[in-house]
Amino acid sequence: MKSIRIALLDDHAVVRHGLVDALAAEADLKVVGVYGRSRDLIGGLAKAPADLLVLDFSLGPDELDGASLIRAVRVKYPSCQVLVLSAHHDPATVSLAMRLGARGFVGKGEDMQQLLKAIRQVASGAAYLSTEMT
Repeated sequence: MKSIRIALLDDHAVVRHGLVDALAAEADLKVVGVYGRSRDLIGGLAKAPADLLVLDFSLGPDELDGASLIRAVRVKYPSCQVLVLSAHHDPATVSLAMRLGARGFVGKGEDMQQLLKAIRQVASGAAYLSTEMT
């Protein structure tokens, strides 16, 4: 079985470390890049291609916003699927992210099993929204 190559972008170090640890425990998932800044991500994906990007929609004040990042990744790396992981999951934000090309959206308040399900579903080519977001 081919593993799913995953890149992570989140501006919070604790979140990044927790995600890396949780994903490393899954035999079919391989974290190929971990980024705290949007510019590092854009350059990093060229060096370490990913099948799927887990993207925090709201980054710090000096960073690209989630909408711009989704657009940039979809244009520059069209084979990389985007899954948004965000604390901000109001209907307008979810709708915007999906319209711009994200294939899934998971709230940070959901449990790890939901995130793992979303990763596998989006990587397989399907869209993912939790029942609370649909």
